Amino acid sequence: MYLGDNDDTYPQSYYYKNDQNSSGGYVHWTGTILPYVKNLNIFISPGDKIGGFAPTNYSLASKNKGWGWPSGQTPQYDADIDVQAPRLSYIGNSLLMPRKRKSADPMGVTTATAIEEVGQIILFGAMTEYAACINGSSVASGQAYKTHRPANAILLEDNGAPFHGEAVDQVGRPYYWAISYQRAMADIESCKSGTPATGLDDARIVDAKACQLETWVKKNPDRTEAWALPACNFTGNLELTLGGAITREAGRTQTTDVVMQGKTLFKTMEPNGWGIGLAAGTARHSLADTRDWYAYVPTSFSFRDDAVVVLTNIGWLREGEARRDRLTWGLGTEIRLVEGTWRIAETFGYN
Repeated sequence: MYLGDNDDTYPQSYYYKNDQNSSGGYVHWTGTILPYVKNLNIFISPGDKIGGFAPTNYSLASKNKGWGWPSGQTPQYDADIDVQAPRLSYIGNSLLMPRKRKSADPMGVTTATAIEEVGQIILFGAMTEYAACINGSSVASGQAYKTHRPANAILLEDNGAPFHGEAVDQVGRPYYWAISYQRAMADIESCKSGTPATGLDDARIVDAKACQLETWVKKNPDRTEAWALPACNFTGNLELTLGGAITREAGRTQTTDVVMQGKTLFKTMEPNGWGIGLAAGTARHSLADTRDWYAYVPTSFSFRDDAVVVLTNIGWLREGEARRDRLTWGLGTEIRLVEGTWRIAETFGYN
C-alpha cells in the first residue's frame, strides 16, 4: 500500500527532521509507514529477548512515551524527538533503503521496479540484541546508540572503509566490494564480547618470581564466556600473560580468544603515591581468524594508605580485520570496605 501511494519507491532509512543535522531528531522508516500500521507491536519480534531497542533519541522523564528501553541503551538527546517506532527489533537494508539524511546527500530512493528477483532480496533483518553493536560515532551526530541506521555490507575498497553514500565521490563508482564473512564475524565478535585490551588495568605487576590467575565469567542472553588470564613475573619487572576465553553459544563450546601480553613499570606505586607503566600485547579472535594489537599506559594513584586507589588508562588498539586504529581509555576506583573486600567501579571504551 505504501509503494502504491509513493510512486513505487521504498522509503529511505531515515532523514533529519530539520534537513541539516541530528539535533532536531530523525524521521525513521518505521515513522514513515506508521499511517499504514495499526499496531506498534508489529515492530517488535516475538523472539527478541530485549523487546526491541528504543529510538536513538528518547525522553527519560516520559520513559520513552511509556515504552521504556533495554538495559545498556542511553539516548543521544534526552527528548522524544524521533519519529520512530518506540521499540524496534528490525533493521533495514541500506541498498534498498539508503541513508539519505538531508537534501544535499547524493543518495536517492529505490524503486521497486528496479529490483530483479524480488523473492531473493532481504528488505529487513533482525536487529542485534547487543547495545554495543549499535553504538557508533559520526561527525554529524557524535556518539550514540544509533537505532535509526540501516545495515550496510558494502565497502569502498577491498576490506577497506564502509560505503555511507554521504559524499558525492562515494556514489556512482563502477564497482564496490562486499564485506567478507571474516570481517563481519570479527565486527560481531568485537562488539558482543569486547576486546580484552579495552578493559581497565592498574599500574601494578605480580611480585618477582610469582604468578597469579585472573578469571571471570561474562554471561549474555545467548552466550557465556569464561576468561582465564594467568600472569607470571620471572625477572622482576616484566609481567607476562598468556590466556584467553572459552565461549559456549548455540550448544557449542570453543576457544574464541587468545591473549598474549607483556607489562612493565616505570614507577612503582607506594602508599599515598602514584605509579605508571606500559602494557602491550595481541588478542587473536579464533572464530573470525583475526588478530588485534594494542598498547596502553596504566596509571594508579593511592590515597589513605591504599584504602582508595584511582586508576586511569590511555592507549591504542589496532583492529586487525577492520584495519582500523582506535584510542582506548579507562577510569576506575578501588575502595577497601573491610580487609579483603573491595568495591570496584570502572568505565572504559574506545573512540
